[in-house]
Amino acid sequence: MKLVTLSKVVLASTLVLSLQSCDTQTISVNNKGVGVNAIKQLLTSTTNKSFSILENSESFLTNSLIDAAMPSQLKQINSTLENLGLNSLVEKEKKYIADAASTSVIVAKPIIASAIQDITLTDAISIVKGGKGAGVEYLKNKTQDKLIAAIQPKVEQQLNANGITSLIENATGNNSKIQNTLNLIIGNKNTTSTQSLKNSISKYASEQIVNGMFDIAKDYEVNQSNISSKIINSVLNGN
Repeated sequence: MKLVTLSKVVLASTLVLSLQSCDTQTISVNNKGVGVNAIKQLLTSTTNKSFSILENSESFLTNSLIDAAMPSQLKQINSTLENLGLNSLVEKEKKYIADAASTSVIVAKPIIASAIQDITLTDAISIVKGGKGAGVEYLKNKTQDKLIAAIQPKVEQQLNANGITSLIENATGNNSKIQNTLNLIIGNKNTTSTQSLKNSISKYASEQIVNGMFDIAKDYEVNQSNISSKIINSVLNGN
C-alpha cells in the first residue's frame, strides 16, 4: 500500500514539474514574441517618419538628409547646369523630384510593411545585438534594390510629365560640349540619345528618394526612438 502511495506521489510530482516547465517555456516564447513585435513597431514608427517627409514636397526639399542622399552623378549634372547660369532649371528639377517622391510613397509602403511583417526572432536578435540603427539597416539590406526598381517607373512618369529632360535639352541647345559633358556624367556613349538622360535622371532621383528615406528613418531610430532594456532582454533571453 505504501509502495502504491509513493508511486502516486512521484507521479504527481513529476506531472507538476512538467507543467511548470511547460508554463516557463510558454512564458519565454510569449515574451520573445512581445520583443519581436516591439521591434516591428519600432521600424513601423521610424519608416512612417520617413514617409511623412516624402509625402510633403516642402519637407522633402528642405530636409538635409534628403539633399545629402543625392547621387554624385545628379550633383554633377546640376553643377554643370548651374555653371551655365541655369540655377532656376536646377530648382525646377529638384521640385519635380520632390513631387515624384510624394507619388512614390504609395508604391514603397507595401514593400516596407511586408519586410517588417516578415521579421523573425532570429532577425530581431540580430537587430538588437546590432545596436541603434541596425533595424533600419536590416530593412535597407532587404528592400533597397526592390524599392528603387519599384518606384522608378512612377518617378520617371512624374518627371516626364513635367518635361524636365526636355527643359534641359532646350536649355543646353546645340552646345555639343555641354551635351558631351552630360553624357560623360551619365556614362552614355551615344551622344545623340536623349532617352539615356531621361532614364538616368529618373534612376538617380529614385536612388535619392529611397536612400534619403532610409537615412531619415535611421536618424530617427538612433536619436528619437528608444528600445527599453526590458524589450532587449525579452528578445535575447525570453525573460
